[in-house]
Amino acid sequence: MLGTTVIIPTVLVPQMGGGNDKKARVIQTLLSVAGLNTLLQTLFGTRLPVVIGGSYTFVVPTISIILAGRYNDIVDPHEKFKRIMRGTQGALIVASTLQIIIGFSGLWCNVTRFVVVLIYFQIGSLMLVFYSMFSRYLSPLSAAPLVALAGFGLYEFGFPGVAKCIEIGLPQLIFLIVFSQYIPHVI
Repeated sequence: MLGTTVIIPTVLVPQMGGGNDKKARVIQTLLSVAGLNTLLQTLFGTRLPVVIGGSYTFVVPTISIILAGRYNDIVDPHEKFKRIMRGTQGALIVASTLQIIIGFSGLWCNVTRFVVVLIYFQIGSLMLVFYSMFSRYLSPLSAAPLVALAGFGLYEFGFPGVAKCIEIGLPQLIFLIVFSQYIPHVI
């Protein structure tokens, strides 16, 4: 979660025309919203012990908004950042509303089956049909490989950042190894 909270603003905010102060504000906002979402998920949601953070899902659409031609005429970096941020927020509100409607109406199960069958007929993969038939029996943990692949795709952005500030990056890597490899065996 901390990786997405830091990497997403590090990649996007400089392209939007923001400096370190804007990047810090975006990171603070992501942390606040992630904490609020996690609290709401554990109190009112499915009550799974999860930590909700930023998502790489919206990085590509956000980059397309940043690179849109309508923002090229703006010279002032502060004004450009504000306009791009407003455009991104509006697009996220519309996309999230659509996801909420599809999710709560139960259409998502039918849509995924249709898409999987469509892909099966186009590329002939038996594995996709297997997934469509048994998707309702799979746990939320089956999404972990997809999340890992998304993280591995952004490896080239994160690891050079660790190398630039070795005083923070090296202890983080050591803590990551200790907590993931040794602490579970002790407890």
